[in-house]
Amino acid sequence: MGPRMLGPMLVILLLLLLPSLLLTTRSTLHRYLTQDQGHHPSSRLQESPADGESCWSTDDLYFVLDSSRSVNDNWEFTQSFVQDLVNRFKNPKQRMSFITYSTHGRINMKLTSNRKKINNALVELLNVRPSGGINMQHGLEKANEQIERTRAAGAKVPSLIIVLTGEQLLPESFAETQVEAAKSKQLGATLYFVGVQNYQLSQLLEIAGEEDHLFQVDSGYPGLEDIIDPLIARSCVQITSVDFSAICNKDTNEVKVIGKGFKNIQKDEVVCQFRLGKETARIEAVSVRDTSITCPGPKLNNQGKAVFIDISLNNGLSFIKTDFDVSRRSCVTSTERTPPALLDAVSPAAQRHTLPHAVPGVIRHIYPDEKSSSPVLSIKTLYWAVPLMVLPFLVLLWCCIRRRCTACTGDSAVPLLTPVVDHPAAHSINPAAIASSSAPAHGARVPNLPR
Repeated sequence: MGPRMLGPMLVILLLLLLPSLLLTTRSTLHRYLTQDQGHHPSSRLQESPADGESCWSTDDLYFVLDSSRSVNDNWEFTQSFVQDLVNRFKNPKQRMSFITYSTHGRINMKLTSNRKKINNALVELLNVRPSGGINMQHGLEKANEQIERTRAAGAKVPSLIIVLTGEQLLPESFAETQVEAAKSKQLGATLYFVGVQNYQLSQLLEIAGEEDHLFQVDSGYPGLEDIIDPLIARSCVQITSVDFSAICNKDTNEVKVIGKGFKNIQKDEVVCQFRLGKETARIEAVSVRDTSITCPGPKLNNQGKAVFIDISLNNGLSFIKTDFDVSRRSCVTSTERTPPALLDAVSPAAQRHTLPHAVPGVIRHIYPDEKSSSPVLSIKTLYWAVPLMVLPFLVLLWCCIRRRCTACTGDSAVPLLTPVVDHPAAHSINPAAIASSSAPAHGARVPNLPR
């Protein structure tokens, strides 16, 4: 390898090192910016779970929409209403289904959590042409069929059905709708009804069974946008955190589930379920408030294993799964001096890590999305650090080869530029003259030049 090749090779080496240096700097800068903005890595699980204008529910959501001729040319307001509601439900794992009814019922989109399919189905809803009579019972039938299939598969998932209607029901349809609505409730579903324009209030009150589950839009279909926030606030049931600091502090054996949507829930219908592998234990709630449910602590022989808590608001027909580990191994204390074991931001993956029992006076921190902040020698660090350490030696070697390093040879440095000899042939453009002038004289000794 000649000395002329070392220069380009060093340049190539520096170019190879530059991307890793930039990536490392960017990663470090991002971490500092994140900390400065107050976004702790452990809070990424739920970006805005308690936002009043959105919902992080886990319920299966069914939209049952009136597409009879009574809607006329107002269908675009119905589609916009559904799209706005879908955008407010933020949980990417939540499943939804779109159903329309007129003379018959039709499933426009089967139950799915695929957001691409949901967005495509929202666009396809614009192609619906309202026609036919109004038979709400057929829409509820399509919802109940999907709920039954879900339960048959062994999943007791809570269901939320939002029914939109814009016309009075005929007596036969009204009677059959009552039957289907009662069946939905038996399957553990919660129903909310939205009456627009020509609906009959007494019919919807009787079907819903509770005034709080009915929304009236007397201003017509354009007024649907005005009830989106109230509908979300009233229908959204979500669990945002689980506080079992009392167990960690050995004060009482109670677990407090914190969230929203518990208003008007009867205490005798609330069941706390604790899961330890395949073993489960169900206990009635101690108290129920608008934003919290208090459960007796688990009495399972967990032996350091994870114990997860689920909540049922309908006497065990369906459960809201939390995947919060409420065993003593998860007793932690946050840096903001919040109560220990307040699991409102710790991801399920982090909770499953084996943690020792909480020791009084010892503060333990959980950072599920980051590794330890102590210096760690990683492969990425070695990738750019080692070449940088070798680089000076390569430069020194290059200097020695070029005889620029007097420490290696002890000789004086050789000038880089050869003195220019003013020869007459140098001013000539005749190649023969240049060739003859550059040829050595007869008998002259040609010096050995370094290669």
